[in-house]
Amino acid sequence: MLPREDGSCTACGQLPKVDRAALGSREDAFPPSAATRAELDLGLAKEARRVGLLRWLLLIEVLAGSWLLFREVEQLELIRAFRSGANIGLDRMRESDDGVSASAGRYFLAYLVSGITWLAWFSRAYANLRLVGSRVTRFTSRWAVAVWFIPIWFIFRPYQISREIWLRSANKNATRQLGSAHPALLTWWWAAHLLAGFGATLEPKLLRGDPSPDQIMLASVVGTLATLFVVVETILDFKVIARIHDWQQTFADPTVPA
Repeated sequence: MLPREDGSCTACGQLPKVDRAALGSREDAFPPSAATRAELDLGLAKEARRVGLLRWLLLIEVLAGSWLLFREVEQLELIRAFRSGANIGLDRMRESDDGVSASAGRYFLAYLVSGITWLAWFSRAYANLRLVGSRVTRFTSRWAVAVWFIPIWFIFRPYQISREIWLRSANKNATRQLGSAHPALLTWWWAAHLLAGFGATLEPKLLRGDPSPDQIMLASVVGTLATLFVVVETILDFKVIARIHDWQQTFADPTVPA
């Protein structure tokens, strides 16, 4: 029996050939949907509004974080002087500790509000990619938010999605392939994020039980460095969202090349 046009041959035990390229890659798990110009304009308008609000909230977070960093450095100097035998009363130490706690509370509130707004912008920026070019993304916009809260995954997956937003925004999502580039600004931003999180997790562990003066000193150093990395990360946030925002605002302009 002769083979058929599709390459199959029942008598020979051959199955029809499969065009693997036509099946797509894992990035096609969520097939793109058709988008109208109105949907694109609405998506870009939402992204722009969220960026405007986020910039103000990040500014407040930077100011609150900088003040917390100042109070922690001040406390660190008091601890160092106390260990050196300087005459520093307990009231002065308590006053410094209360100041750090109050500043940390104000910073946490600013961080919480800006963090929620960041996720809203992040989700919108990711969703916009499915309105232009190849309209391909690796995940859904909801999953892009969820990965920030899944243990282990929150160490690497948010960076991968941030990188996808960056690269696909830069070329108007012109191709299905993402490429292998790792932008320096994005890499430094994520490194600061990880270091800040590591320091914030380590500090309370150093103060468990009945810590020694050396442990208290080490915990203060770790906490101060964690706050420093948080401030650096927040400053880099401005640059990351500005770059992505500028790229996405060209989506609706056919005269701007990809």
